[in-house]
Amino acid sequence: MALFQRKQVSTVLKRLHEPVRWLMFIGGPRQCGKTTLIRQALRQIDKPSFYLPVDEPESKKLPLMPEPPNESERFFQDPFILSSSGAKDLDWLVRKWEQARLAAAESERGFVLVFDEIQKIPNWSEAIKGLWDADRWENRPLHV
Repeated sequence: MALFQRKQVSTVLKRLHEPVRWLMFIGGPRQCGKTTLIRQALRQIDKPSFYLPVDEPESKKLPLMPEPPNESERFFQDPFILSSSGAKDLDWLVRKWEQARLAAAESERGFVLVFDEIQKIPNWSEAIKGLWDADRWENRPLHV
């Protein structure tokens, strides 16, 4: 039995096979199939990609701290402190973009970066504009 495929997948795939020229935006009302569309396209594209759902929590694994060799050293060791709440903010967005830039530079086929529900990050549009403009200046093979 064939699985249902959104008709717009072919358009997205066509754009992802073109040279990078535009930032792509998929918009529409809630529950209309935007995420399904993107996931279907990513399954069929011949390029590596990051799919980053902004509204999905990230799990963090805390490293175990080794016991100090002796009692006196225990007071001089810095305790492990979880430095971030795991919140997806502008810093997170920039870090993920930088990772995608590195991956794009290593790939002969280019790279695809997807932020799902990006509107949940305050001031995202200014950051994206700056990152996108820098990538166009450097002619990076990064579809976003």
